[in-house]
Amino acid sequence: LAVGEPSLLLIASLFTTIMIVAFLWNRWALHLMTYTRQFDEERVFVGETAQLSLELANRKPLPLSWVQVDDRFPEQMPPAERKLLVSGIPEVGLLSNLAALSGYEKVRWSYQIPCQQRGFYFFGSALVRSGDIFGLFEREMVVEERTRLIVYPNVQPLERLGLPAKNPFGGRRTRLPVFEDPTRVIGVREYAPDDPMRRVHWTATARTQALQVRIWEPTQEPQLIVFLNVATMEKHWLGINEALLERTISVAA
Repeated sequence: LAVGEPSLLLIASLFTTIMIVAFLWNRWALHLMTYTRQFDEERVFVGETAQLSLELANRKPLPLSWVQVDDRFPEQMPPAERKLLVSGIPEVGLLSNLAALSGYEKVRWSYQIPCQQRGFYFFGSALVRSGDIFGLFEREMVVEERTRLIVYPNVQPLERLGLPAKNPFGGRRTRLPVFEDPTRVIGVREYAPDDPMRRVHWTATARTQALQVRIWEPTQEPQLIVFLNVATMEKHWLGINEALLERTISVAA
């Protein structure tokens, strides 16, 4: 304007307009932007595959030429068809996805997560980055919401472990502490030597000409608690035999 050059004035005006548009575009780029993560099942067993769905939604009329999502994944749980990037955090990798979204558009990614190791895993948080269409500015936000996945130990039939399914702890019979309700008679059976006389059903005994006792409905079921000793070495300072530990956990399961 000072030297009276219209071409320079046009270039300066165009550059100023681009800067203003780029600044405003970048300011609203991540407004009303959502990112969700969902498993089809939150609890699986070793050897199964979990289906993971990721959704990125632009809930405003402003289009976005690029949006990048870096999601944190456990290194032990990478997708079957993708490799995780280095995150700089121990035992954590990054799954990176890039998309372009128009106004009110959604994009979805689906991944198969093979579950080869038992554990309690967290996925997230995620870093979402975007900017203006000219590439002059960049903006980012962190989606703190995390998704959990529980992988249970490998469960095998008792027969495969060499234990009978009916009596896994041996053939010795014990009396289980089952509490019965004497007001709830569900049937009769033949008398056994260890049955108390108060259980005798005299009407059924007279009808069958043999001692019969009442069968009462249990009001409380017995509970079984399995305790597992996770010490795999004679001395704790010798470390852990991981293969043996996983085996004993599988047997307990």
